[in-house]
Amino acid sequence: MPQSIAKCTQRKADGTPCRAWAVRGTDPPACRNHAPQEELRDIEQSTSPWNASENPWSVDMLRLKKLHPGWRAKWVNRDNIQKYYDLGYQVANIKDYGGKYSTLPGEEGDIDTTVRRRELILVEITEEMAQKRDEYIAWKSNRAMEAAHNIAHRESAELKRAGQDPHMETKYSDKPGGF
Repeated sequence: MPQSIAKCTQRKADGTPCRAWAVRGTDPPACRNHAPQEELRDIEQSTSPWNASENPWSVDMLRLKKLHPGWRAKWVNRDNIQKYYDLGYQVANIKDYGGKYSTLPGEEGDIDTTVRRRELILVEITEEMAQKRDEYIAWKSNRAMEAAHNIAHRESAELKRAGQDPHMETKYSDKPGGF
């Protein structure tokens, strides 16, 4: 039985109507602030979302049965495979990530050693190279943040000279990952 969306019929402390969105299943319609706690607890337990990652019957086609120690894997589209070769990745071998049965029906081959899922191919890079790449990307993003920070300060100084009072805060960090 579908339930309609309603507004809270309760009143605030100052006597004005609340009119906030009501929680479904409350009678009379009440928002989270005005509904009895035991009623909210019952509603939240009965409508908890289904978590597919914890469900043993859910199908996760990109989950790997076994990992290759010392390597970091990534699924890429077949059209972008050359770009990842240029970045230092190589196509992963099926013997490192599971057996013959880790492929989907119709996609296995006797000679083919790649791990595929529909149009995706598994590629891998050494953990050392992946960490160096992460550090480079963090350095590059920090450099961009620093440039934006400098531009903002320059514009702030120009506004101060013009007699305006700009308020500016920064969260820039020189640590990897920024912010």
